[in-house]
Amino acid sequence: MSPADHKATSEIAPRSRIGTRLFLVGGVLVLLTGLVVALVGATIARQSVLAEAERRVLALVEQREAHLQDWLGAYFDTAERLVLTLYPGMIENNSEYHDVLFSLPGLIHSTLLADDGNPHPGDPIAGWQPDETAVKAAALSREPSFGPLHRQADGTPVFDVVLPARINSKGDSALIALRLNSRVVLDPILTDTSGLGSRGELFLLDRDMRMLTPSRFHSHPEPLMHRMDIPPARAALDSSSGSMEYTSYLGDPVVGGYVYMPRQRWILVGELDVREALAPVKRIYVQTAIILGLSLLVFVVITLFLARTWARPIVRLTRASEQVASGNYDVTVAPPRQQDELHQLTDSFNRMTEALLAGRKELAVAQRRLVQQSTMAAIGQLASSIVHEMRNPLSSIKMNLRLLERQAGSDPQIREHFDLANQEAGRLETMLGELLDYSKPVQPDLQPVNVNEVLQAVAGDLASRLETASIDMQLDLADPPPVAHTDHELLRRSIENLLRNALESLRDSGTIRLVSRADDSGTVQLTVQDNGVGMSERVQERLFDPFFTTRDDGTGLGMANVKRFIDLLDGRIQIDSVEGEGTTVTLTLPGEPS
Repeated sequence: MSPADHKATSEIAPRSRIGTRLFLVGGVLVLLTGLVVALVGATIARQSVLAEAERRVLALVEQREAHLQDWLGAYFDTAERLVLTLYPGMIENNSEYHDVLFSLPGLIHSTLLADDGNPHPGDPIAGWQPDETAVKAAALSREPSFGPLHRQADGTPVFDVVLPARINSKGDSALIALRLNSRVVLDPILTDTSGLGSRGELFLLDRDMRMLTPSRFHSHPEPLMHRMDIPPARAALDSSSGSMEYTSYLGDPVVGGYVYMPRQRWILVGELDVREALAPVKRIYVQTAIILGLSLLVFVVITLFLARTWARPIVRLTRASEQVASGNYDVTVAPPRQQDELHQLTDSFNRMTEALLAGRKELAVAQRRLVQQSTMAAIGQLASSIVHEMRNPLSSIKMNLRLLERQAGSDPQIREHFDLANQEAGRLETMLGELLDYSKPVQPDLQPVNVNEVLQAVAGDLASRLETASIDMQLDLADPPPVAHTDHELLRRSIENLLRNALESLRDSGTIRLVSRADDSGTVQLTVQDNGVGMSERVQERLFDPFFTTRDDGTGLGMANVKRFIDLLDGRIQIDSVEGEGTTVTLTLPGEPS
């Protein structure tokens, strides 16, 4: 090698080594940068997932608490109705009373107590003493009171409930004491751990932090045999509900939600295993570490290229994770073109955000439904009390109108005033009837009903009004007559409401068609069709809303009652209306089973 060639080589080699070192350092820096970005994204995702897990667990615990309260309320109502229904015949039919009452699941003892807590003279099943504290509390507050959950001599976990009640029409009061098996009454409600993953727990504690219900996996000692001094139990005594991350009684990291039930003095706790909640984030850590480690060791030469390729989706994931952490779940990340781990990671992230968004929407819908149900229940109670208070004065007004009408003679002007007053009183009575129909509970009496006879009867009742208004009534009834398995009275009232609406739509003239058909699928269809003014889309959207009406003299409960009745009859209602052309209402009812 000539001196010139050696000089050239000595100048090129250092440059090559420096370039290689710079390339390697740049590649390592890029890989480290990618690793940091991935870790930051995973950390943000972890925080977001844990925050959403806390919200989800709290919502689930509150849902289970509402379910438990509804179940207990329904159970106590049934027990009270049975006791008060069977009370007059307790002494004469002791064995029959015992058999009927103790058909309630989980009922161990029952007794009737006087207001002072002593056995009632009319109770044939005495011989056991309910919890004195619950008896005193029920006597003072006149509200259902709960005793502590404890074990009987045979080891059965039980608790006492004392219910104040009126035992006869004279207004005499008494206390109904029940002893219930918690394994039958409480445990089945809490076995539904859906939403808590494969390792989640749902259990009850009392104020002394004793565990009242069994563990899902029987990892805990027997109920009532140990205390669970866990953070959510302590927090529940200070606040009614909440969520937190803590270490469980068994030493596992969990996300927990809690709700305090003041009437029962119970604490409902739900736990979701943190490792299970963070499984997607853990996969992010593992996949990122594997990808970057292999790239650094095996494909150092192409580190910069891979870093540039991976940096973009990781940054997008990071930004999307930050948006999720800030509460914006309606975010998606475009996956990379390559079908690699980052593509899978992006798909997993997108599925996670979709699931979080869907869960939040479902929770919002459930909350709206709960608020709506509570509101409608309150409205129903208010309407019922108003109707009962107004009916007596209205009856007195109508009776006095008849007496005055007899004494008024035959003066046409006075007679006209009396007719107007009677008409308005009748309209008010109809409105009160609709309010009462909407507010009171309805239990359908299902039996075979000839729907043609119902249609003919309703059309006959309105014949005079149809003739006065010059309205043509057409009956298109199937032969043989279809038979529906339904409630005759509820069906008749539904058809009457639909016909009244059709008459209002036609005003002065027009045609109403009543059609009956038997479907091959075993259902019966009834159609009320008019060629009146029809309805706009906005009106159709709110047609079944309670108290929504387009008439100045309407209550807005007619179609709400029709929808309610048809739902109770396991049927369907369909509205087809075109503004200015008319309306067709189709009722589909189950046919008589063969």
